[in-house]
Amino acid sequence: MEKEGVWMNEHAEFTTQIGCPIACLKYCPQEIIVKQYKGEKTLSFEMFKQFLSTIPKNVPITFAGVSEPFQNTECVDMILYANDEGYKINVFSTLVGLNIEDTVRVCKVPFNLFELHLPDAYRNARIPITPEYQNCLTYVLTHVRNIKTMNMGGLFETNKVEDMIRGSAERKCNGKVTCHLLKYPNYQIHPNGNVYFCCMTRGVNNKVGTLFENTYPELIAKFPAVSKRLSEDPDSICHYCVNAKPYWKYLIKEIEIKIASLF
Repeated sequence: MEKEGVWMNEHAEFTTQIGCPIACLKYCPQEIIVKQYKGEKTLSFEMFKQFLSTIPKNVPITFAGVSEPFQNTECVDMILYANDEGYKINVFSTLVGLNIEDTVRVCKVPFNLFELHLPDAYRNARIPITPEYQNCLTYVLTHVRNIKTMNMGGLFETNKVEDMIRGSAERKCNGKVTCHLLKYPNYQIHPNGNVYFCCMTRGVNNKVGTLFENTYPELIAKFPAVSKRLSEDPDSICHYCVNAKPYWKYLIKEIEIKIASLF
C-alpha cells in the first residue's frame, strides 16, 4: 500500500510491461489486468522518450505500475534518461529482471525514493532467490539512498485493490469522499499510451486519455473534473477504496488545523 512521504504529491507513474512474473495473485489481480489490456505490452525506450517529452520537468517520474518495472530490459535506460533530463525518480521494485551490470548503472541515480519489495515467508511474492538476485540486492541496499523496504508477510496490510478490481470489495464510504490521489494528479501510464487516473484503478477502469492523442498537460487539465466526479459519484471506485475518507472528516481536520494556527 502506498504510504505518505516525499513522493505523495503529483507524479507520473510508468508501467513498463504488462504481465508480471512475480505473481502476487493474492494481492494483485493480474488475471484481469492482462485479460482486459489491449495493445503493445512492452514499453520501448523510444516510446518512453516520446511520452516523457510532454511531461513537465517538475513532475517526478515513478517506475512501478501493474508489474515489475525491471522485467523490461530497457527500464534502466529509461531511468537513466529521465534522470539526465532532470526529473526526480521514484522506483518500486523487487529487482527481478536486473543483472549486476545494470544494477551498478542504475544505482548511480540519486533516487527521490526507492521502495524495495522483498521476499516473504509465505511466498506471496514469488521472487526467485538466485545468486544474481542476491548480488543485486546487496548492491542496492549498500548504494542507494532514500530506500525503503516492504514485504507481503504477516504484517502486510493490503490496500484491497485486488477486491476492488475483482468486484468483491464492499462499499467503504457514502457521500462525498477525498484522498491524496483525488487532490494531486498521480496518473498511471501504460505501454500502449493509455493514461489512467491513479494506481488503484490498475489500468482496468477510469481511463483519462492517451498520450498518442493528448499531451500530458492536456490530460492534467481534465484532472479537476474527473476528480470531482469520482469523489461525488457513489458508485465510483473511490467509494470502495481504503484510501478514501469522508469529505466531512477532511473539512473538520482542516478547520482544526486553522484554529490551532491562531494560537
